[in-house]
Amino acid sequence: MTKQETTTQVIERAQVLAETLTKKMNTNWSYTIGKEVFEVETPKAGQRFFRIVQTDNGRGKSVHAFIEIATGKIVKPAGWKAPAKYSNGELASKYNLLDDDSFQKALNKCDENGGWLYK
Repeated sequence: MTKQETTTQVIERAQVLAETLTKKMNTNWSYTIGKEVFEVETPKAGQRFFRIVQTDNGRGKSVHAFIEIATGKIVKPAGWKAPAKYSNGELASKYNLLDDDSFQKALNKCDENGGWLYK
């Protein structure tokens, strides 16, 4: 698989993940339907990661997860600009968008609060 095909597949699966997160949030929190959504920020040239961002009806944004473009790893955020890492510098990831089984597990486990990203 070429780099462009990998990037395209990661972005497509990230979109599916963002849609799943939005549906689950709207099911669990029906009184906020239409107010908050999860969306994938399009990566800019040269970026290593892109973000899945929760948008709160124009009031603010928060990073729900980072996704490494080259490997498809889903990583919890350490803040707005960087993903979380273990003490040895390795990315704290347990799901991968390029692996079919891991992708299905991520879709089944994901929740709007981000608890599914912790080890």
